[in-house]
Amino acid sequence: MFSFFPLLRWLCRRGCPRQYPLPLVVAGAVAVTACLHFLLFPALVYGWST
Repeated sequence: MFSFFPLLRWLCRRGCPRQYPLPLVVAGAVAVTACLHFLLFPALVYGWST
């Protein structure tokens, strides 16, 4: 399964885009990851159950 942690780590090492504060970048990445999880996990479970 794909993990977003390496992508987040790369983003933090590369520097924040457009000089956004790092906590804002991390919070945004966590929010996007959580939304993707809430959308994709139920679809995966539904797909396996059919």
